[in-house]
Amino acid sequence: ERRRELSDLKRRLAELKVRYAATRKREADLKAELDAAELNLQIRTTERRVLELRRDEAEKGAKDATSERDRAAALVSGLQTDLSVRLSALHRMGRIGYLRTLAAAESGRTFLRGLQLLSHMARRDANLLSTYQRSLADLKSRETDLASRRLELTTLAAESRQKEAELAAARAEAAALLARVQRTSEQERVAVVTLEDK
Repeated sequence: ERRRELSDLKRRLAELKVRYAATRKREADLKAELDAAELNLQIRTTERRVLELRRDEAEKGAKDATSERDRAAALVSGLQTDLSVRLSALHRMGRIGYLRTLAAAESGRTFLRGLQLLSHMARRDANLLSTYQRSLADLKSRETDLASRRLELTTLAAESRQKEAELAAARAEAAALLARVQRTSEQERVAVVTLEDK
């Protein structure tokens, strides 16, 4: 009976060694999966870092766009004040406005001076008005830029949350694979050692 038991144990030991070899092969496959999971984890980590850098850059851009918009708004406000003062002055001059200086001329010389003054005032007012219009267009452009940067930040925040979830999933996958490899390897090792001891 001992011989039969010894024969059974030898057969069982041979089977376990074959299974152990197969397990080692599966373990190598699992190690490859583990390596792939580790690479996936590194990819996700790097993607998250790239996203963080893009988000930081977008935040800086939004901050710059906000200050540029604020400067443009301040310029527009100052030009509005200047324009308001000029319009008030023209209104005070009455219906004939610019021509009042020519009408007040007593001689040819004062008429020419009045004409020069009139030309200067009209040029100055035209420049003020065109500067105001350009400033309004610039302000609108700055506000559009700021809105697009804020939208980009919102998009990046959503993408960042998605990448965080992907990173957590990759970490969990790597941990699960590692635990499975260790568990399988330990079970097979214990089974072989147990049979060898018998």
